Amino acid sequence: MYLPALPVLGVEFGASPGHVQLSVATFFLGLAIGQGFYGPLSDRFGRRVFMITGGLAGGALAGFYLLAVQSKNLALVILLVVLVQGILFQMWNATFATFYQEHFPMRIRVTGFAVAQNIGLMVASFFPSIFTAIAPPGSTNVPLVIGLVITTVERLFRFFAPMLESFAPGLIGGLYRVLPGYHLANLGEWLTEGHVLVVPFPSGAFSMAPGTSLAIVAAWTIGLILLTFRLFRRQDIN
Repeated sequence: MYLPALPVLGVEFGASPGHVQLSVATFFLGLAIGQGFYGPLSDRFGRRVFMITGGLAGGALAGFYLLAVQSKNLALVILLVVLVQGILFQMWNATFATFYQEHFPMRIRVTGFAVAQNIGLMVASFFPSIFTAIAPPGSTNVPLVIGLVITTVERLFRFFAPMLESFAPGLIGGLYRVLPGYHLANLGEWLTEGHVLVVPFPSGAFSMAPGTSLAIVAAWTIGLILLTFRLFRRQDIN
């Protein structure tokens, strides 16, 4: 949501590129300090209290951040970026990885978390475009509109989560068959150990022949190369 807007922020706030990038640097400084601070504290006092406090407080102040952007107050934007993203968000970010994995069965704990995390990041990458579509520049009540949309989506996911729980192992097994991560590990296991990589699932063990893994990895590689060239051509990048 923030990084795609960097070129516009300098124009809107009348700030130099160096001052705009300073807001990003302060965020990452708070991120680095926050993770090292809240991680040990969550080991001592539990993870739930930090996740709830960080999520609620950060969400409450997100509206003030949007108001600061709308009022073109660069100093307040930087302050709220440090407070919301660098401090409060890190209460969540430093603890959720461990807390979240404990909701998966032991056999698929790491894979389940990795798949869910990357799907979530993929969905989140569309948010800047979605927010711009529902609350374009110049529209009124931007914080209220975006806040209502985020709250509605969160409630829907919370409502449907128990229904989707029974499909999670099958979904992860299906992703194993098409995504390149397992197949790269399978090829490495076959080349170094002489046998395929067997992954246990509640429904039974999963494995795949090296030739099939090689074909899938090759297909992903070729597809990414073709997509990269197409994007370069569309943007007239030489």
